[in-house]
Amino acid sequence: MARVNRLRKCMTLGCLLFPVLFVSVSLPLGAQSPPWPSGNSFSFRRVIDATSLKPFPKVIVTEFYTHGALAADGTNLAVYDSQGPVPVQRLQIGPGDYCRLAVQTKPGESRYYVYYGGSGAQTETPPWTVNEGLVLETRRWKSCDLNRLESLRRAFAASEPIGKDYVAQVFHAYNPLDPAPRPFLSHYSGTLRIERKGTYHFYTSSQDCSFLLIDGNVVVSAPGRHGPMRRARIGGTVTLKRGLHAFDYWHAAAGDAAVMVAAWQPPGASQITAIPAEVFGNATIRRLPALYPEHRERGPIIDFMPRILGEVMLEEASEPMIRVRFEDVVTRGLIGKAKVEWSFGDGQEFGGTGPEHIYLSPGDYEVSVTVHRKPPMRVVNHVHVGRPVVLPSRGRHPDTLERYVPLLLEYDPTQLSASHLYQLVTALGNAGRWKEAAAAAQAMFAGGRREEGDDEWRFRVAMRAGRLLRDELDDASAALELWKQAVDSIREGRPRALCALATADTALHFTLTSETAGPILEIAEREASRGSLEKDELARYHRVRGDWHARHGRTREAQTEYRLAMEAKPLRGSVNEESARRGSYSRFVEAHLREHQWKEAREKLDAWLRDFPIERMEGYHSLLMARYWAAVDKLDRAIVTARDALVVNPDSAYADRLLWEVAKWEEQRGKTDRALAAYRSLIADYPGSPLVAQARKEVQRLESSTASRGETEGNSRRKTEKDSRGEGLSQRREERRGGS
Repeated sequence: MARVNRLRKCMTLGCLLFPVLFVSVSLPLGAQSPPWPSGNSFSFRRVIDATSLKPFPKVIVTEFYTHGALAADGTNLAVYDSQGPVPVQRLQIGPGDYCRLAVQTKPGESRYYVYYGGSGAQTETPPWTVNEGLVLETRRWKSCDLNRLESLRRAFAASEPIGKDYVAQVFHAYNPLDPAPRPFLSHYSGTLRIERKGTYHFYTSSQDCSFLLIDGNVVVSAPGRHGPMRRARIGGTVTLKRGLHAFDYWHAAAGDAAVMVAAWQPPGASQITAIPAEVFGNATIRRLPALYPEHRERGPIIDFMPRILGEVMLEEASEPMIRVRFEDVVTRGLIGKAKVEWSFGDGQEFGGTGPEHIYLSPGDYEVSVTVHRKPPMRVVNHVHVGRPVVLPSRGRHPDTLERYVPLLLEYDPTQLSASHLYQLVTALGNAGRWKEAAAAAQAMFAGGRREEGDDEWRFRVAMRAGRLLRDELDDASAALELWKQAVDSIREGRPRALCALATADTALHFTLTSETAGPILEIAEREASRGSLEKDELARYHRVRGDWHARHGRTREAQTEYRLAMEAKPLRGSVNEESARRGSYSRFVEAHLREHQWKEAREKLDAWLRDFPIERMEGYHSLLMARYWAAVDKLDRAIVTARDALVVNPDSAYADRLLWEVAKWEEQRGKTDRALAAYRSLIADYPGSPLVAQARKEVQRLESSTASRGETEGNSRRKTEKDSRGEGLSQRREERRGGS
């Protein structure tokens, strides 16, 4: 990959592709146009004006969108000059309504008319006769024998085309026609202009196989799967006469990386260099726009051209967000002061001209623009939004998420698909706009757009937004409500079950509304019984069920669920290694708590419990979790965590410490009666604890304090019996011993 990056850094726009910006034109809107060709039934036409070009090109390349009027095979398209049809190559039709053409020019003819739509032409198109330029065609990956040229050729012929265009050289570190990192097949074809007879040395450097042919004969072969070389070494020698020689370069990229370089050392040269563009006749190829679209009957129509400008890849996302500008193609005379409205095909709209839009993922979109004049004018194009070709250049910096946020904040989340909403929530969350990210998800579940088969994405939205609400915005109640809405909204089994587990977990440990957890857990139980949960998910299911039993005082049932949770998780190493990992978790948490690193402590506590749910029975994890809650001023959660641990394992080595902490936290909350009950339980149930002596002193202190306020010990004990579970720990412990 480093070699690919080095190759990219040495590239310049001039040696890769023709400039993407069109040459400006001078034809005014409304200039006189020739009559429509007789005997033909085209619906639309455009103008290519090459009057200002010097020297005059032999080939003009143009691109435009056809608003659904062009046939898939391009048969209803022709190009005319003032005398009639001219040779044309339909380089690329699609994806969507995109069209790229190459027009062969004639001396004395500077204006060309592209006709398309309708039933097409009745006349033959003249044959293509020029051999200037190097053409690259890329196609979708198709499995083949990378050691054999014929196998690659057959695969190329049978595979789906991606695109075709003129390029300057064989010198690329990606697929110029589809920059997304994925496998593809490619073929460069052109004609070498050899000025000097002699022996020529040709070389190739490629990611995976490449074959260089001159006049149909293989001169250089680099078969198989392999990486590129910093300096081309795989070469071949051929003697060439002065004149024209056919050139072909076949290549396959079998993985995400790609490099294609064809180099040579002509007679008299001291170094190996990339075959220069002028050898292929590149100087005679120019690019011009096809402007001023008009309908045969309605006259001039509005038009636009999308320009893909940049991208931002989000953390935890498989696809980037893409920035696109929609440019007016010389139609401002039709717009005037009329209101202009855009629909970008992803549920979002805009009013005005020349908008920039952020697409939340690559894909095909139906984009329309409407000019509200009398009568209204509207054009619709199906636009494929792919990854941009972003080349390194001085003064240009990659797009950043911060640049996208202002536009993203204007989006209507109720009109987004669930997959796009996930990208939006992720983007705003990564940018620190947690409130806006959560609000977008809440809007969807409150009544947003619904599509068939989007349960997995709705689940992802719910999990990400719920965590933002609960963990970043400290709004557990809102997170609970969001997850409940997700459970009601999602139909598919596994995603619904996981949302149910998140709901129950939050109800038990954050909102402390255990009555919510029971019915919700039944949903997860059905999926667990069907075997639809993965091992880690099944472990979490049993752990949450164990927590639910512990909250209701059911020791044996809780312990059974925690053992099942541990059995569901395969060991990652030996018993000694697993023990070392558990010890490592505890030391990390202790250190983070000492340093007041609350976020890091919480992350380690969650990971520890996720890997070792059996820790619920040991007690130390619960003690540290309770201390964490107390440290972040959540005393109610700290106390419940500690009391649950005492239910799960009253004989834990940390039980006396848990009761001591509960007593302190209850006193901090002003619950003196509950604090007394906890101290008394410690004294009665754990008489051998080193904390007993200090607990007796605390009881005396609290009793003295309550007596001074006019409270009697008897009243205190009666309230304790009603409000505290700590009072009954001694009795339950004795019953448990008797039962054993």
